[in-house]
Amino acid sequence: MQAARKVYDTALSSLPSMQASSSQQHAASLALAYAESELSRGGNEAPMRALHVLAWLGSGGPFMPFKPPGKGKMLLIIHEAFEILRF
Repeated sequence: MQAARKVYDTALSSLPSMQASSSQQHAASLALAYAESELSRGGNEAPMRALHVLAWLGSGGPFMPFKPPGKGKMLLIIHEAFEILRF
């Protein structure tokens, strides 16, 4: 899966350097394929990776490869989600 991620990251990172019409035509299908690939593989980070790609698609900015949050930040995210779900 690491090799596939590297290919997707490279392709999405190169989109801003392509012509605008080409970028717009291919960005959505490439991002959706990447997100679908992540979710089909599963794992702890799969939903966060897929959401990262889909959020980029809506942002209009340059693509930045996913970097997992540190353990402290992850604990904070989990704690906040638990608090929201608890009420």
